[in-house]
Amino acid sequence: MNRKTEKILAWIGNGLSILYLFIVLLGVLLLNTNSEEFKKVFNEMSQAQGQSLSPDILFMSYMIQIIMLAIVIILAIIATLIMKKNRVLAAVLFIVAAVASLFVTNLVAMVLWIIVAVKLFIKKDNSNTMNQASPMTTTQNRWNPEQDLNKKNDDPYIY
Repeated sequence: MNRKTEKILAWIGNGLSILYLFIVLLGVLLLNTNSEEFKKVFNEMSQAQGQSLSPDILFMSYMIQIIMLAIVIILAIIATLIMKKNRVLAAVLFIVAAVASLFVTNLVAMVLWIIVAVKLFIKKDNSNTMNQASPMTTTQNRWNPEQDLNKKNDDPYIY
């Protein structure tokens, strides 16, 4: 079955997630926690807001976010690649990736992955339904010219 829409939405979500990962990585690289000036300014800002947060805790939270985001991206890419072969497993992986992306605030990709998962659950493969047709239904669907002739003779409005 053609799953072009699902593939496009999934790759858009994957691309946005990869872009978000690069932005977070850039933020971590720009965050120089070893500098004394940064620590001083950061402590002043956190005390002015009434919070007690150290720069090391901020750095560790960014690292956890990067690791979680990388795991989510890997799950979504695997789901995208197996979408055609096993749609149910791909849909489950998209849902897991969407729930995990909620924790790393990857909201746009989360919505796209949920849409893809729902479409994968709803849209079934049409090859299975044709192969499993019962003999009774196949004989009923055959064209019978005698039945058409009888209908034509019975109904004066059929020409």
